[in-house]
This record gives sequence, C-alpha cells and structure tokens, in this order.
Amino acid sequence: MKALKGSTEEKALLQRYTRQLDSQEDRLNTLTKEISDVQEKQTRAQQQLDRMVREITLDEHFQRSSE
Repeated sequence: MKALKGSTEEKALLQRYTRQLDSQEDRLNTLTKEISDVQEKQTRAQQQLDRMVREITLDEHFQRSSE
C-alpha cells in the first residue's frame, strides 16, 4: 500500500473495498432480518401446535370421561 499511497490506484482500490464492504453489510442486514422473521414464524407455529395438542388432549380426556 505504501507504493500506492495517494495514487489514483489507491483511491480506486479503497472505493472498491468500500463498495464490497457496503454490499456485505447490506447482505448481512438482509439475512439478519430474514432470520428474525423465520424465528417469529417458528414461534407462532409452535404456539399454534401447542394449542392444538392441548385441545386434542382435552377432547380425548372428555371422551374418555363420558364413556
């Protein structure tokens, strides 16, 4: 880098690195959001499954009680 110090090539290289870092940061932010969305969907699906299991258990309990 010392040989490039202050040169046009150094400026071009720094711009390239900056663009790459910006792109990687954008992708990281997108992935973080996607992970968060999937985790929220998983939580809701798990809650719904838990409710369904409780309802099945209650239905079975009531059916056995009435026999």
